[in-house]
Amino acid sequence: MRYLPFLVASLVLLSSGAVNAQGADECANAQPIVLSAPGTVTVQIDNTTATTDPAIPAGGATCPGTALGTTESDVWFSWTAPSTGLLDLSTCVNAGLLDTDIILYDASAGCTGLIEIACNGDGVDATGAACVNFGSNLVGAGVFGGVTYFIRVGGWDAASVGTTDMDVTFSLGTIAPANLVCAYDIPTDTATLTWENLDQYDTLNYYLNGTLTGQFDGTAGAATDILTGFPPGLTTVCLEAEIGGVVSTQVCCTVFLPEPCPATVVDTMSPYETVAPLVGCVACQAGGLHADNSYLRSFDLVNGYGISDEITIECVTTSAESNPAAAIGTQPIRVRLIIDVNGGGPQNFSYLAGTNVGQTPDPGNTSMIMVYEEEFQVPQLNNIPAFNFILGTGVIDPDGLGASSNTLQCMTSYGPSAGLVIEIYSPDGQADGHSWFMNSGAATTQIGDSYIVANACGLTAPSPLSGIGFPDNRYIMDIGYSVAVAGSCGSAGGISNLQCAQNPGDTTWNLTWDDAGGAASWIVEIDGNVEATLPSTDLSFLTLAQPEYQDLDVLITSWTGAGGTGSLINSAGCTLQTAPANNWPAGASIASVGTFTQEIATPYTTTTGIPLDLAICDPGTGLTQINNDIFLRYTATVDGDLLVSTCGPNNTIVTGDTMLAVYTYDAALLDDPTLVVACSDDANVGANPTNNPACNILAAETIFSATSGQEYLIRLGTFNAAGVGTMEYTINDCVPATNITGTADCTNGDVTLNWTPNPNASSQEILRDGVSVATLGAGDTTYADLGVADGTYEYEVVTDCGSGPYSAALTVSVLTYAGQTDLIFAVEGLLSAGDVGLVDSGALLLSALTNAGRDAALVRTSWVDYPCVSDAGVQNVWALTGTVPADYRITAAEGDELALLGEAGKGVYFEGGDHFGFVHAASLFDARDGVDDTTYDTGDGDDTFTAMDGFDSGAGLDMSANQDVSYTQDQADNDWTDQLTVAGADAGVAAAGVIWASDDALVDATGNPLPQYNTGIASETTAGGNTVVQSWEIGGYGGDQSALSLAYAEFLSGGGGGGPVFKRGDTNQDGGFNIADEVFLLAALFSGGAPCDCADSCDQNDDGGVNIADAIYGLAALFSGGPAPSDPGPSVCGEDPTDDGLTCDSYNGC
Repeated sequence: MRYLPFLVASLVLLSSGAVNAQGADECANAQPIVLSAPGTVTVQIDNTTATTDPAIPAGGATCPGTALGTTESDVWFSWTAPSTGLLDLSTCVNAGLLDTDIILYDASAGCTGLIEIACNGDGVDATGAACVNFGSNLVGAGVFGGVTYFIRVGGWDAASVGTTDMDVTFSLGTIAPANLVCAYDIPTDTATLTWENLDQYDTLNYYLNGTLTGQFDGTAGAATDILTGFPPGLTTVCLEAEIGGVVSTQVCCTVFLPEPCPATVVDTMSPYETVAPLVGCVACQAGGLHADNSYLRSFDLVNGYGISDEITIECVTTSAESNPAAAIGTQPIRVRLIIDVNGGGPQNFSYLAGTNVGQTPDPGNTSMIMVYEEEFQVPQLNNIPAFNFILGTGVIDPDGLGASSNTLQCMTSYGPSAGLVIEIYSPDGQADGHSWFMNSGAATTQIGDSYIVANACGLTAPSPLSGIGFPDNRYIMDIGYSVAVAGSCGSAGGISNLQCAQNPGDTTWNLTWDDAGGAASWIVEIDGNVEATLPSTDLSFLTLAQPEYQDLDVLITSWTGAGGTGSLINSAGCTLQTAPANNWPAGASIASVGTFTQEIATPYTTTTGIPLDLAICDPGTGLTQINNDIFLRYTATVDGDLLVSTCGPNNTIVTGDTMLAVYTYDAALLDDPTLVVACSDDANVGANPTNNPACNILAAETIFSATSGQEYLIRLGTFNAAGVGTMEYTINDCVPATNITGTADCTNGDVTLNWTPNPNASSQEILRDGVSVATLGAGDTTYADLGVADGTYEYEVVTDCGSGPYSAALTVSVLTYAGQTDLIFAVEGLLSAGDVGLVDSGALLLSALTNAGRDAALVRTSWVDYPCVSDAGVQNVWALTGTVPADYRITAAEGDELALLGEAGKGVYFEGGDHFGFVHAASLFDARDGVDDTTYDTGDGDDTFTAMDGFDSGAGLDMSANQDVSYTQDQADNDWTDQLTVAGADAGVAAAGVIWASDDALVDATGNPLPQYNTGIASETTAGGNTVVQSWEIGGYGGDQSALSLAYAEFLSGGGGGGPVFKRGDTNQDGGFNIADEVFLLAALFSGGAPCDCADSCDQNDDGGVNIADAIYGLAALFSGGPAPSDPGPSVCGEDPTDDGLTCDSYNGC
């Protein structure tokens, strides 16, 4: 046995050495590394000429916090583990000073099924020192004997190219367990651990905060165990496996118990134990993201809690869930102590969320004084009932405002009704990716009100939870305090515990309070006007009706004498934020036929109605709650269809997303879900779509059969609490014609309309663009408008039931086919009332193709409704479906037709912002689009696509000369551009490749590079025309749209187009043609100037060479009447018409 160390050392020595491989440019050709025993080999890395394959996804999931970049210009190696052990990969010494990324993959599924095992961006050496020039150091990756692995080495960003060395070290060792999770339960003081044993371990040790504490079962496979007896604070639990005396690296998780409040705390005000169980979190979620929320709670120390001492606040207890940004581990949370001088809570002072509002005093408002602020670093807390902020352990007064005293004077020294407000909030939550969810308990067990501020939900001032639909919730906040000066304050008596609540169904308020003693009378004021003088035996007051959507301040003062005489004892106040009476079903306003508006504004309008029962009525989206709801009562005057709609053009609700429901009216049951007879969320989806082309995709509309004399309760509202603005709604008992359709004959321009008339109609009329073209009988169901000129028209079928005209409209696009080679089907906007977004790609593409010399035409209808698309003269079909929410979602039949057109020899271009990544409609076109079918609905993307880089597809279309091209989003800041994956095996595709990806220079809000992702794919098909698909709109392309569309057109029709585009003569690539170009060329030829990156642009006479003759030719063209540089010329971007040996590697002048 004493010879074993020498034997191992010999093996290491024999396995050491240098390998001359520099890495292959592509995964499929990965360079093998020979390391068949424990030891180290050094491989050379050279990525100076390597490219980045956008089909390979960016890594980083296994190494958060190591600053892994985008792994640009990557090179690939393969290695097969000789036995089970550990693999180290290091460029830490970094002789070439290359900023590297290293990613290790399991290669079992090949290059299309890469499984990331480990990675490292900016590494550290064994001493913890940073690697030289951001080198990488991947240590201790577990590998299994006989398994092949891919090693990917690239630059941190596109500028990170060069050479260096990488040490590859294999050692015999034990692979650590994986997927360790600690789930702690405070009531039982138990932590349930789950993990996976990746091998059969002899021993599995566990450590608590670095101390070996015991062993678990090491049997291979899934495992679980339980630990108890954790101390307060953060405990790190680590597992360490052992086989044959060799231990693995450790894997760890954490258990958190709140630190106890200091022993000096003598009492608290709202102990957690007295407010359990929790009743949920009230927080703002807007746009699918956690908004910045500020949580506040008021404490009437004197009258509510009987505190007659000067006290020091030592501990604030709350219940919350904290989710810091993944790479951070903790997040900042601030606690503020604010004196409410006037009492009544914080809603009566100006507030700007996310700023320091409580300077001493608050500017412009002397009623709120922030006396203390402290910032704490809070770890991730999941399912943790209680957390203690121990004052003095964080950063006190972080903004230097002088808010540093947590010892409170007597409340009465601030004012006779003064109280304390606690505020807890995240100072930079959403911006940094943090979230902080405060839990709440039942209001019946707690004193005082809770408030929230959340700009994203329209709550720009502290709003009581009772005023936004949560009257039974109070945020969990307890105050632990010690006595600074005992018995010095005394109770002022007078009024306490003022509660202000609007009465459901009207605009009056009910004010209630308690008598703390000593008062003989009360004076009630609203906005400075005395409303009543009451004896002390009255402990409530009903106000008169208050104005809607206004803030009015209530002040109730207590007096020692009758009738408001004697001495003032104290006062209490609140702010009335009055909702309209029809915010409740009991206050539903009487409605009639017509179009009306209703203001929706928070915090006034709240959510009061009962959620829908999907078994009774499903609005088509599965949503049950109508937010910010208002109620109407309508009595039907005729039997027949009744329309209720929010599709009006003057609807200004944020996002336009509205909902509605109709109930049979019952004065006792009101909005009982069992009374619902109709409901709608998105008008044109669900089980009963109205198919009204005038409806925005998110508007609500329903038609139901009404009974004359029956009264109905109509409930209108929004998708979420952030939906504020003016709601326009229509009630119509003369329902216009339904099921209206319109088609245009592509051979002669005849337009045919069909519809279902209203049986109560007395007459019908047809309008085209507002002009009458026909008057019809009441029962007519069709009309033909003959020989209409090319264009897009709005047709209306106008119905009159005797009470006035009501119209149903639709858009019909007319194109009489006249032999055009390129047909543009601009269907964007067809499902969104004609809204095409900020970019009308159809019009822009038509202009681009026409300017490029193509014979093109545009029609705003689907290709399945345009038979002439099959004409032999049509070479290319351009399908433009737009961007959500102004997009057009194709059906399976439309996708099948695109495939058939392609197979018939026509090139197909398809663009769609959500077609690939969200609710994909499967069709035959999937086999020809070049997109990996297994990735549909997985690449919904994000809003970062604002610039792009071009690539050579390898299938005949080369966009690589176009770099850093800007992109104008169709839905600014809300584009959600789909991220595409190239298909490995589409049945109808011979070759496919990426032509566009996001710009590798894009960074996130913190300046970190964004992973590059694919957005455009070109496919050479096995039969018929070629295909180009992309997830962005061609009209937003910031380069030369004519050159781009021409390259596409020639490739689609099989012409082999798609070579680089440039301007001949623009040698310096500034987009112009002048003497500077000739100076540039002469310098490149004779004085060591920058070379011609686009040799074709420098070949001004198009003779296939770049020499002095080109400079002479260009000077003659500029100054002595010589011919202009050859096609494409100096003014228009285009391809080189001459087949020569020159290339255009990079050109930025288009």
